[in-house]
Amino acid sequence: MAYVRVTIPAAALNLGPGIDCLGLALALHNTVEMSLRSDDEQRITVAGASELAGEMVLRGVEMIMHLINRPLPGLDIYCQASIPSRCGLGDDEAWLIGGLMAINNLLGAPLHREKIAEIAVKLTSVPTAAITELMGGLTVINPASTVGGELLYRRLEITSMKVVLVVPEVANYRAKASELALRVANSDYKTNISNAILVAEAMRKGDYKLLSRAMVDPILMTPRLAFIPGGDAAILAAKSVGAAAVTISGDGPTLVMFAPANHEQIAAVADETFRRTGVACRTWIVGVDTQGVAISLRG
Repeated sequence: MAYVRVTIPAAALNLGPGIDCLGLALALHNTVEMSLRSDDEQRITVAGASELAGEMVLRGVEMIMHLINRPLPGLDIYCQASIPSRCGLGDDEAWLIGGLMAINNLLGAPLHREKIAEIAVKLTSVPTAAITELMGGLTVINPASTVGGELLYRRLEITSMKVVLVVPEVANYRAKASELALRVANSDYKTNISNAILVAEAMRKGDYKLLSRAMVDPILMTPRLAFIPGGDAAILAAKSVGAAAVTISGDGPTLVMFAPANHEQIAAVADETFRRTGVACRTWIVGVDTQGVAISLRG
């Protein structure tokens, strides 16, 4: 029986000033395994913590079948979750990409990857995550192109690096963040636009001094950080042992810490600082995923 396995990276989103336009694929992956059944039933198994794995995978499958005008086939679907769920690292989009790519390749790839990108952008509220996970590396997308016209995005070459991910467990964080009403001056947007370019340049050259100055976000970082108890202290502690820049990934509450070295020590002091505040957290040290979505076929 035909079988496909799709591996999808996490995505660190916004990257400070790069709101809705910059994403960095990380070597922390969800996988979707899919095979055809002899009947018309869809059986889904999810391993690991994930709220919407089955729903998002099926959303992608159903859209592909609709576009190629074929009935939904019987499928065995196995989802392995490693990306933290609903923490600003693009796990919902990873499942969507997994469903789109798995069924497309299971059926002989009737749609090319550029078309998959267009479909994914239409099915998600976070286009940067979908494109970053498809392409890998550092990806820039024009947000305006996602609502009409030709989709505009590129993957940028960057130096090899590792980041520390710190995911504090904050009750009701996402509800508070989503309700946040932000009113900013036009000058703040201009600052973010110029700094987003400098962030990309810093990552291209591995210039952590430039990254520390450019990775600032007057629009979203400060108000969202106020919803994370101990967040300011954890950032200061991380910077005291070598973190060059820290940002909140996507809607959060994941903190992404960039450093040329001392990653284990940075993770340890951030974890200790949060726990002293009474906030449990999880940490990872991961590299950049330069490949994006990966596919293996059998049968």
